[in-house]
Formats: sequence, C-alpha cells, structure tokens
Amino acid sequence: MIRNREHVKTYLENHGNEDLLLEEYINYPNEIGVFYIRFPNEDKGFITGIVEKKGITVTGDGKQSLGELIQYDLRYHSFYLKIFHDDHHKINYIPNENEQILLSTIGNHARGATFYDVSYKTSVKLTDLFNDICSSVKGFYYGRFDVKFNTWEELENGENFKIIELNGAASEPTFIYDPQHSYFFAVKEIMRHWNFMYKIAKFNQKKGHRFTSNEECWKILKEFNPFLESSRI
Repeated sequence: MIRNREHVKTYLENHGNEDLLLEEYINYPNEIGVFYIRFPNEDKGFITGIVEKKGITVTGDGKQSLGELIQYDLRYHSFYLKIFHDDHHKINYIPNENEQILLSTIGNHARGATFYDVSYKTSVKLTDLFNDICSSVKGFYYGRFDVKFNTWEELENGENFKIIELNGAASEPTFIYDPQHSYFFAVKEIMRHWNFMYKIAKFNQKKGHRFTSNEECWKILKEFNPFLESSRI
C-alpha cells in the first residue's frame, strides 16, 4: 500500500524498472466473490455461490509479539516479510489475550487470505442487484464479481460497495476453497459450472457465434503460455 508521497518515491527507487498498476484503495471492511450466471435466452440470472474472504488475522495471547504469532503460524509464516516490510504493523507489539489484529485485508489466497463459503447469504435482493448490474453489460453471461462493501444490508440495497474485479469464462467458483469443503465437492462444483458455460455457449452458437476451432485454441495456448511453447507439449 502506498500511503504518502515519500512512500511513492521509495517504491519507485526500488522498483523503477517494473510496470506498475495503481489502484484506488478501498477501505470497506468486507470482501466477497459472487458467481453470477444468466442464460442468453433469459432476462434474469442467478447466483451460484458466494465466497467470503478474510485477510490475515491473528489472536493475541498476551505473551507473544505480532512477529512471533505470524512466524509460528503454519498458515501465515511464509508471509512474514510482506506483512512487516513497511513498519505499518509493529513487529514487537504484544496483543492482549484474545485481541484480534487484522494484518492484511488483501482477499487473495497467495497473500494469506482464507476463503469461506457463505452461499447461504444469497437473497432475492442481492440477486436483483446483480441482475441490474449485469443487464448493463452486453454479452455478459458468466463470471465472478469480487466486491468490497460495508455491511450486508447496505450491499443488498445497492449502497456503499465497489466492484474491484470481474472475472469471465476463466473464473473459478472460489467458494470451493472453504477449508470445510472436500476435494470431491470442489470437482463437482467446477463440473457444474462448466456445464453452465457449455449451455451458454450452445445458446450463443444458435445466435450465430461460432465455436473456437481446435487449431485456434492451440494457437492461443501457445501464445499465452510460454511454458507450453518451450516444453513442446
């Protein structure tokens, strides 16, 4: 996170040769991924699942410092340097017993977040909200919205939320990564969503949109995956 102009200068001095993508910081406390599907022959779509993303959070015991709590945590220890690299969180601070400290708000598995399946929170009002949003995007039928928001009630009313990312046909139903779900549950859900994608493709084919040929698919794979090209698979 870039917090001030001096931080910008320091960052550019250390990473001046890299391409940068600057994004607005969104300070809403909650983040979810909403998987939405609509068939091309229907006016309304539906939500297939919702994932809630929780950043790195530790609970104090009144004895160990933040650094120790992270260093000896099996899930979080590999993020030790990233968490404390800018001194925003004091590595030697000792939280009180049962005090919870949120050390990262990034809703990404690769940055330590935990995913929870909260599909039970799907509601008519939430579905109506995403129907309204998606109806304005011509040709969009399948994908996952990553959303940050203030409260569930405000989100359902279309207030105080921002869409931070939209993933299309390559997106995953990330609620499958809930630690309580099994591998077989995940495979079943992926197959269910691929079946939805196939049905959407069949509808679009009837409307004149042809399928990509095997040769075109192979060309795309080689173009966007240098590993395939170098290994000559």
